[in-house]
Amino acid sequence: MQPLLLLFTNLGVGGVQRKIVDIVNFLASYKPDFPIYILLRNYEDYDLSPEIKNKNVKIINYQDRIKIRIPFFFPFFEIYQIWRIKPRAILSFLDFVSVPAIWAKLLFFWRRTRLVISEDHYASKIIPNFKFGHLRNFLVKIFYPFADVIFTCSQATKDDLIKNYGFLPKKIKIIRNWTTFAERKIEVKEKKYDLIYIGRLVKVKNISFLIKAFKKIKNLKRDIKLCLIGSGQETENLKRMSRQLGLERHIDFFKPRHDVADFLASSRVFVLCSLPRSEGFPVIVLEAMAVGTPVLACDFAGAREFLRDGQNCYLFRDEDEFIKKTLWLLDHPKERETVADRAYQYVKQYHSPGNILTYLRELKI
Repeated sequence: MQPLLLLFTNLGVGGVQRKIVDIVNFLASYKPDFPIYILLRNYEDYDLSPEIKNKNVKIINYQDRIKIRIPFFFPFFEIYQIWRIKPRAILSFLDFVSVPAIWAKLLFFWRRTRLVISEDHYASKIIPNFKFGHLRNFLVKIFYPFADVIFTCSQATKDDLIKNYGFLPKKIKIIRNWTTFAERKIEVKEKKYDLIYIGRLVKVKNISFLIKAFKKIKNLKRDIKLCLIGSGQETENLKRMSRQLGLERHIDFFKPRHDVADFLASSRVFVLCSLPRSEGFPVIVLEAMAVGTPVLACDFAGAREFLRDGQNCYLFRDEDEFIKKTLWLLDHPKERETVADRAYQYVKQYHSPGNILTYLRELKI
C-alpha cells in the first residue's frame, strides 16, 4: 500500500504541528492500517511526537540522517526521500518544504502523486520576512500552481493568495481549523492567571506590545498576573523587557509544555496580539475557546470571518482598546462566562476534528 507523506520543518511549537499530530491520530481509527511518513527538517527543544498514537507512523528527521551540515541541501534530501518512499499522496505545510515537493512531483511525473499544500498564514506578509524571503516569495508564485490543491484556513488567506500571487480561485479551498480540546474532560481549576498567551515568542506575535500594555494595566490593577508559554528568538529580549519594567513578580515565563489545556483552564483571559495581517486563524484561539477561556484577540486577517466581538470573543484594534477591554473582562466574571459558553458551543459545532475528513478526501485517501 502506498503511504501518505506529511512534510514540515519540525514537531515543535505551533498550530501546524498540532494539526499534523491530529491528522495522523485521526487516521489511526479512520484507516488503521494506512502507512504514514512524516519528514522533518530539524528537532526543537519541545517535541509533539510523544502525542502521536498511530503505530503506522514513521518519522524521518533530516538531522538524524545528515550529520554534516551542508547549506541548501535539505531540498535535495526531501526530493530523494519522496523518490524512495513513493507516496500515494503528499500533504505539505508552508512554502519551505512545499516548493521541493512540487519539484519532486514534476520530476517523477509518471507516478501521478497527489500533492496538497496547506498554507495557513497570511503568506504575502510573512514569507518576505524569512531568510531569503524575496526568493521564497518568487518560488511560491512560480511553483505553487503545480500543486493539485492549496488549502487555506480563512477567506482572508485565500484572497491573499489570489491577489498577491495570482493563483486561480478554483485551486484554493478553505478548510476550517479544528481542535480536539473540546472533546477532552478538563477540570475547571482555580484561576491562577489573569491573562495568558501560548505560542511562539517571535516578533510577528507582538509580545512586546502585550508586555508594555500589561505594565499600564498593572498600574491600575496591582495584583494582576500574566503567563507566557512558548519559545523563540525573542524570549530573552522579552524577559529583559519584563525586568526593566519591574514586572518580574507579575509575569511567569514557561517553556513549551504538553499541559497547555490545564493552563488555559486556570486563566481568566487568553490574549493574542499578533501583528496585523500575520495570522490566518490560529489553532490556539480555538483551543482557548474549547476549554472555556474567553479570548481577547487582535483584529487579525481571519478574525471577522469566524469571531463575533462581544458574542464568542473580544477583538481590539489598538492599545487603548486592549487595555479597556482587558480591565472590563477582569471586572465582569459573569459576562466572561457567558461569552466563554458561546465560544465553546461555536467550536464544537464548526471546528471539530471532523474537518480532518476534508483533508483526507482531497488527498484521495
